Amino acid sequence: MSIEQYTYTAGGDVGVKEHEDGSVESLHGFSAMGEETKYIVLPDEMGGGQIDIVHRMKHACPMEDCEKEHDMVVLAPTKDESPEQLAVVECQTHGFLWCTL
Repeated sequence: MSIEQYTYTAGGDVGVKEHEDGSVESLHGFSAMGEETKYIVLPDEMGGGQIDIVHRMKHACPMEDCEKEHDMVVLAPTKDESPEQLAVVECQTHGFLWCTL
């Protein structure tokens, strides 16, 4: 069994992915913050690398113009031993919102 890595768009699903060998994979219904996602890759400007998801919840959007509740994941502590813990909120309007707790 292998682990696949995908790039998600906030509020969407993976859809159809074409592999280098020409095979096509349909993954409709899988969301970025779903149970099947085990880790997140940090953006380069945040140091890059993968970080494990340690908790999932629903959370009010931190953006004032969006009054919806979204999926949020809390990430494992970073290697720099910062006292702040990272979380990501998936907003269909504003995209992935990186927050500290």
